[in-house]
Amino acid sequence: MAVSQSNNLKKETHVDTSTSSPNIVTKEFSKEEAETAIRKYFNLLDFRDYEGAFGLLSIPAQERISFAEWKDGYKNTLAHEVQSLDCADFVCNVDVLATENTKEDLRRTKYRFKYFLIYDGNDASKIDRLSFVSQTTIEIIENHTTSTNSDPELFSSIVKILCTDPNFEYISQGSGTVITETRVLSNMHVSLGYPEYCIVMGVDKKGILSDTFYTVSYSMRENEDYDFWTFELSSSTPSTLKPLPILPCTEDQTQIGDSIRIYGFPSVSGENLTVTEGLLSGIESRVDGFYVTSAKIDHGNSGGTAIDTTKNCFLGVPTVGLHGELESYGGILSISKILEIIPSLFYKPSQFVQ
Repeated sequence: MAVSQSNNLKKETHVDTSTSSPNIVTKEFSKEEAETAIRKYFNLLDFRDYEGAFGLLSIPAQERISFAEWKDGYKNTLAHEVQSLDCADFVCNVDVLATENTKEDLRRTKYRFKYFLIYDGNDASKIDRLSFVSQTTIEIIENHTTSTNSDPELFSSIVKILCTDPNFEYISQGSGTVITETRVLSNMHVSLGYPEYCIVMGVDKKGILSDTFYTVSYSMRENEDYDFWTFELSSSTPSTLKPLPILPCTEDQTQIGDSIRIYGFPSVSGENLTVTEGLLSGIESRVDGFYVTSAKIDHGNSGGTAIDTTKNCFLGVPTVGLHGELESYGGILSISKILEIIPSLFYKPSQFVQ
């Protein structure tokens, strides 16, 4: 959350800024309009429409804080939930529950603010400044202090997925990442369009496939454009599976040349977990949200786990193999792109909002 804004958005006289000579605005304060403006502000933030959210600030406020500085205040916030909102006399008391990435963990923090609004030249409510009241850590969702130097620490977060069609004529093999106690992230094409005909298996500390399997309870989200799929497992908190113990990478965090490690179950390697290494070779120019890596990605790796071992963060989902005339490269769908589409991805099931 951008707590630092309280020092930048100073209180202004409620004036009409559409003319060079300020005129006092006499329009009656609208509680409903003000509350709508506040809710819209947080909705735009959650949809990563930063330009739209910044546009809800008053002109004087925009002149006192740069867009880059303002945006930086929200870079570690995945989602906001407005828990209470009450506006009167151009002042809104707001309680917001924010899901945040910190260096140590993924957490939910309750913030209390006072937002001060004014009318602009078009008689629209604009956020003029805020006053920070308090913050309280409500819950540590996941601890991400585990180092990636020990592969077995990650093995319990990598799963093999086998899917078939209702007539059992085709079999699809893929991989997935456990991201909460019961939620898995993978590629959409792995399911063949029949998630109810899929089973999920983990591995032991040596990467050997387990005899225990789980079924898909329901699909949460399927995205054809970016080929990702999130689903809930039928069993609650399977003892052999654990959420990935490191933070998602941010766009600003990763760099070309970083070391990459791919975890998955390529068909050429048999039943057990396989790890391949390479570099973050580039950013795919033809499709937004994809990285290129020299690490090998083959059939069965799809949907698995890509780790930036240089920055110790979850880079994204291995999705495609890119074949050139002489060399082959892998494509990785970035976790930051997935979070743009589903800000609440790392919520527990009871916290998830469609």
